[in-house]
Amino acid sequence: MYPDFCRFQPEPVGMGKVKERRRSSSGLSSKPDKMYTCVHCGHLSPHIYKTYALSSENLMKLLECRKCGKLVDKYIEYDVIIVAVNLLLLHQPAYRHVLLNDPFSSFWKLGIIFPFCEAYCHWCFQKGMETSPNRVDFYELENDFYRVLLRTAIGAGVFHLFILITSFIRSCLFRNMVRQNFSYMSVLKGTCMCGFYSVFELVSLVWSFKRMDSQYVFIYGIQWFTNVQSYIATTTASSPTSYLIVGIAIGLKLIALQLFDDHVPVLDF
Repeated sequence: MYPDFCRFQPEPVGMGKVKERRRSSSGLSSKPDKMYTCVHCGHLSPHIYKTYALSSENLMKLLECRKCGKLVDKYIEYDVIIVAVNLLLLHQPAYRHVLLNDPFSSFWKLGIIFPFCEAYCHWCFQKGMETSPNRVDFYELENDFYRVLLRTAIGAGVFHLFILITSFIRSCLFRNMVRQNFSYMSVLKGTCMCGFYSVFELVSLVWSFKRMDSQYVFIYGIQWFTNVQSYIATTTASSPTSYLIVGIAIGLKLIALQLFDDHVPVLDF
């Protein structure tokens, strides 16, 4: 007879990650007043998994949605990298998981980091277009960077504000179409998270400090499509409505940036 510590007890595949995620999030199913969202159909569910108490350890089983029959949230046992790849591929279930079910609450940090990246990229592109040999090295023009940072903050503020205003109007006019767990924080969380397009601009600085038109279209295309997926996940709006609202928000942002450039001149030394 082998002692207890020599006995091999197999663990179901993926359950270790579920338990780690459960410990890090203080238990996704431990709050009965919290309603979760099926990442496939958007139907509300009080729990994501169920715990079975065994003699040796607890066993957790992912629950199925009562409406579509699929797992309520399969992403709780996925690695963060896989979730990020699904976000880049514009998979709607991944957006519902991150914005509605995941307990991540430090999204405001993304709302600070990504505008900094966008401001730095615009600053580099702006200085890369200048050919005057008598100018000071643009890395030393710190004051001009503060101007660009203010410009980016105003543009981001206009974008976030318009998205929040349209969400408020929809929640007032179409109460029967708004989900029960609708939250303006989830909408703001989505707009902050979708600012990762600035990272692509940051990587492009490795090759050149001059922005091409194709690169400009690519960056704003990513911003448009990712924010559309985020808006659909948080507000249950239709795809045409979401494309229209996000498109108008980006247009207002570009207008605000252009007005800033026209009225606040570039600092010259």
